[in-house]
Amino acid sequence: MPDPNGLGTAPAADAALLKGRYRLLDIVGEGGMAVVWRAEDTELSRTVAVKVLRDQFARDPEFLDRFRSEARAAAGLNDPGVVSVYDVGEDGGRHFLVMEYVAGSDLKDVIRAEAPLPAHRVVEIGARIARAVAAAHAQGLVHRDIKPQNVLVAPDGRMKVADFGIARAVSAAGLTAPGIVMGTVHYVAPEQAVGQPATLASDVYSIGVVLYEMLAGKVPFEADSSLGVAMKIMGEDPAPLSEVNPRAPEVLVRIVERAMSRDPASRYQDAGALADALEQYGRWSAQQTAPLATAAAPAVAPDPGATRTIARPAFPAGARTVPPAKPVGARPRAPLLDWKGLALAVAAALALGGLIPLWLGIIGRIGGEPEVYGNGLPSLPGFAARPSPTPGPTATPTQVWVRVPGVVGQDQVAAERAIQSAGLAASEEPVVEEGVPLGQIVRQQPEEGTEVLEATVVKLYVSAQGSVVVPQPGPDYSSTELALQQAGLVAKYLEEWTGSDATRGRILRLNPPPGLSLPLGGTVNVHVDGGTWYGLGVTFDDGVYLSGGSLPATAAVAGGSLSFTPLWEAVGQVSRDYGVRAIVTDGSGFGAVHGEVRQPLSADRPSSSWTIGEQVRGAPLTLAVDPATPPGAYVLWLEVFVNGAEDEKLTVAGLPTRRVVDTLVEVSDITITAP
Repeated sequence: MPDPNGLGTAPAADAALLKGRYRLLDIVGEGGMAVVWRAEDTELSRTVAVKVLRDQFARDPEFLDRFRSEARAAAGLNDPGVVSVYDVGEDGGRHFLVMEYVAGSDLKDVIRAEAPLPAHRVVEIGARIARAVAAAHAQGLVHRDIKPQNVLVAPDGRMKVADFGIARAVSAAGLTAPGIVMGTVHYVAPEQAVGQPATLASDVYSIGVVLYEMLAGKVPFEADSSLGVAMKIMGEDPAPLSEVNPRAPEVLVRIVERAMSRDPASRYQDAGALADALEQYGRWSAQQTAPLATAAAPAVAPDPGATRTIARPAFPAGARTVPPAKPVGARPRAPLLDWKGLALAVAAALALGGLIPLWLGIIGRIGGEPEVYGNGLPSLPGFAARPSPTPGPTATPTQVWVRVPGVVGQDQVAAERAIQSAGLAASEEPVVEEGVPLGQIVRQQPEEGTEVLEATVVKLYVSAQGSVVVPQPGPDYSSTELALQQAGLVAKYLEEWTGSDATRGRILRLNPPPGLSLPLGGTVNVHVDGGTWYGLGVTFDDGVYLSGGSLPATAAVAGGSLSFTPLWEAVGQVSRDYGVRAIVTDGSGFGAVHGEVRQPLSADRPSSSWTIGEQVRGAPLTLAVDPATPPGAYVLWLEVFVNGAEDEKLTVAGLPTRRVVDTLVEVSDITITAP
């Protein structure tokens, strides 16, 4: 049969055995860069996917070097949402990548068949994609070609992002390179379209396009050619989602719009931040689908000219309300949030211990610069006040007058019950009142004893305690943490690996940024430069995972030193306290040791105290190289042992991504030179 690789006739039976191991069975996908085969790994008796590069790429030495490098980096990814890379190699001029085989279809097929997808499903799928890409971003790996075709969907609903090993190498070929299939360009960020290097924020833009397509049923930009699409990406805004799909929730629309901002600095700066936004919105929006004990008022479009408050009318069964008149000829606009959802959001937030943190979390993740009340508390962008109704004209015989109960001093939940039991509705506004506990009613309007019509809204002013302003960061983490502590805020350390040890410890940014108001005791994410990054991706027994680390140099002089700082992760509950041993040996792993050092996995606390999913920066491993070491090629290894019982060592679990000799794991080749 013809070989889609452009290598003549596809070999049959055992002749199709790549590297004497992978038997090609049938073609499951084709792209401009490669052909994907379903294959059998004859050594491990498992089904795999083998991606074979097309001729024009396989003949380019520079491309192949990048391809191999990125494939090895992708092999270090160990995330359930990422297609695992098992092997990379060449056989008879055919260059290939061996990956996990995922049966089923891809997200593009789902979109073609079902779009526009319901908002809750878009959030679920988008959060999974973003979380998977975040695993790569955490290791400094940019995908560069995120699109629905690279999101594989298994029959049981599991989704995995593919092609981390090929995207960066291919990006250097450019948008107009031969074989780049038309359609890929629809998902590239504006900076990629003009030939600039892709960044973490570029991947965020591409995920935003996928979200847009799921909600709209079409990509945001279409033209007769790839160049035409690229021109639109660089110079135009897409059709507003609120017009393309009026059912799309406005808060979700804002998340997509921020992800797709043409300015990279205005987007979520990495996929993890976008995943956080989607997941938080998903939790919040799920509340509005929960059943209410009472009927909600009809959803009303916000009045942009009114004072901004957070209103929550939750009318009792049978209550009657009249929506405000809409100007003749006004364009109908989908409500930002229906009042039922807003009611549940506010009630749940206060029941859990505070009104403001929930809104602030949504504000920060959506990315709006919140407007601020005169008392210093932020309001959710886009929410307008719904003025409290005042008693109307004399009641008709069918209307009922009720007396407003007094709820000042009560907590939020009890106050709402009392208001609703009287046949009235409640709205809330946060206020700062010194000495009043969080969530307690400070005052109410109308006041206690006032007679009003049934279903009138009683405004409750709820104590939100104090708010503080995020300060400017200091030059390093310690000074920044001190500034935040003095402001009454909590610092959360987030390390990003930029590739330069010279800038290690530099503050990259704060989130929320300086100048934004937060509740007293709020958390600020401090993004710190972690220096160079060396990806490994090795899973040990007992839930210990070596993600990679900082390796500033792979060469040293005899009598000098080498330094490696590992980044660990608890992928399961770590039951014991461990240390790590790093050594330099000759190439076999069994020769003489020319340098050695032992340290606990973390200098701060024992590994048995780690929580599942936690990433921990390890203690620096500085190896003094034996002065008698002759110049030549060597290997840096490490192994994990039980503290207090160094002869008891952890073995590598699963299929290793690095060379393993007994319990030693290869970190890197090392060159030793004469002094």
